Amino acid sequence: MRKYGKVRESAEGHIKRRHINSANSDTGSQYRDSRNPNATQDQIFGLVKTFNALTFLKPDSIQVSAPFGPVVGYLFVKQIDPSDIGGRVVGTMRHIDGGQQTTSNSVYVGPDCKTVDSSFPGKGLLF
Repeated sequence: MRKYGKVRESAEGHIKRRHINSANSDTGSQYRDSRNPNATQDQIFGLVKTFNALTFLKPDSIQVSAPFGPVVGYLFVKQIDPSDIGGRVVGTMRHIDGGQQTTSNSVYVGPDCKTVDSSFPGKGLLF
């Protein structure tokens, strides 16, 4: 459990609330099952775990976040070939970024490089 803005929740809770919830499409990219538009949130989260495993195990890039010295996290980013995920896309970009489909995925992990803090469709950046 950790704090996401004003909400304290697990990474799974955060991903489901923020990135598998069409009510947040304007400000948060959304995971979707492009082969099953009626998929439940839990079914989509099962896909998210696959996307995240592919991203973590074979990333295209890894960024390190260490704004004040010690490492606070890592960002793994991968463009996933749709043929590796049953012909699916990963999801859609947030509406304010155009809402187009994406095959990229981003996974934030903690300084232990094991604990997932968040993930979302698209190419994330650390500032």
